[in-house]
Amino acid sequence: HTAPTLTMAQPLEQSVTPIAANPPATSNNTTTLPDLESIPSQIGTAVLHSTTGAPVRPNTGQLTDADAQILYRMLLEVGTALDSSGNKDMGGSEDEGLRRVTVGFHSVSYNMTVGAEGYIYIVKCRQ
Repeated sequence: HTAPTLTMAQPLEQSVTPIAANPPATSNNTTTLPDLESIPSQIGTAVLHSTTGAPVRPNTGQLTDADAQILYRMLLEVGTALDSSGNKDMGGSEDEGLRRVTVGFHSVSYNMTVGAEGYIYIVKCRQ
């Protein structure tokens, strides 16, 4: 079993093209989400609400709901530990701390990005 690596990088939303998506069932607003499917070597994606972890849209590919929830809890724990302001809300402005975490294994990595609009984007990639 290979130990995971943890790295921080640039926000994901700078590297993808936005697409229109179905808004959450409880909202009447039009939502634009990044096209996570266009990321090279991705094999699964998820978009979650940053405050609740609830899915914004169904996961794609090889990223299960269970995996997405585990990664969400990891991001909350790491983000809280690294956020010097003590603010546990992950969906705020760019100066609030943690923006992106990558957890890497031998054959796959999980890239998690906190978007300014209150969503967490998770992309599972083949190494």
